[in-house]
Amino acid sequence: MSTSAQIELWHAEKVATQVTVGQAANGIHYAAWGETRISDTDLERMVGAVPATLSPALNNRAYYFVPLAIADTGEVMIAPSYTVDLGDRAICHRNAAFGSTEAVFLSTRLVEDRFGLAFEFFINVATTLSRPPASRRVSPRWPGRRPRPRCAAKPARTPGRLAAAPRTITAPAPPIRTAALDRR
Repeated sequence: MSTSAQIELWHAEKVATQVTVGQAANGIHYAAWGETRISDTDLERMVGAVPATLSPALNNRAYYFVPLAIADTGEVMIAPSYTVDLGDRAICHRNAAFGSTEAVFLSTRLVEDRFGLAFEFFINVATTLSRPPASRRVSPRWPGRRPRPRCAAKPARTPGRLAAAPRTITAPAPPIRTAALDRR
């Protein structure tokens, strides 16, 4: 087995220019690069599982299946093969932008099976679909939420309707005696 010192890390942009990006039948752009250990047939089937009706929202996005996406550098770096040392430094995916194209580099060698890789891929697809378009994103001044309009004041906190109600404890009712029980 080779060590991490022998494996040269590649910049994500270099990987993106070296590989040919294909398009699945549903319109999703994807490519595989390096020693991914996943067959082209399995990769095509996994990417093809995304409904075609969702592909217009993913038009400017390409998914790159690579052995390892390295997490401990400020840049997006890709390892062409797996080593234990590089596996410790890797992360499940890294995002990069190349002009108008958003690229997602998915680490295929961090997960042990196709299910784990498919799960990571579908999480990334869902995350993309759940984000608002760039025109509707919140400004950096208000990360994560929109400011309240000035006319809508925050309502005062109240203890709730049950807290103000008087608490009464009632004693259990005495047993009802009937004539049938008295005859015994």
